[in-house]
Amino acid sequence: MSHSKNSFVILLVFLLFTSSLIAQNTSNTINGIVKSDETTFVAFASIGLFENKGTFVKSTLTDTRGQFSIKNVKPGNYTIRIDYLDYATYSSESFNVTAKETINLPTII
Repeated sequence: MSHSKNSFVILLVFLLFTSSLIAQNTSNTINGIVKSDETTFVAFASIGLFENKGTFVKSTLTDTRGQFSIKNVKPGNYTIRIDYLDYATYSSESFNVTAKETINLPTII
């Protein structure tokens, strides 16, 4: 009985370990830059990532150079929404993220 219990524990640990590795296999990244005009970066704008059906996924803020990066994005179709004080909300066109990809969005003005 002790041998089967040890085998069960080893199997359980193995399954937990492999499932966590599979769950972490989302090395996709979305990068972008936000500007208010050709030369002025927008710092601390709110960036929201949404699935095409409108479900919120993740958010981040732009840095002082208007840059943002959203890491560990699962493959799928998404839109980006940008909100900042005194500016109209910007919503991107839909884009597709595939496996192990870095997407560099065009500069958003």
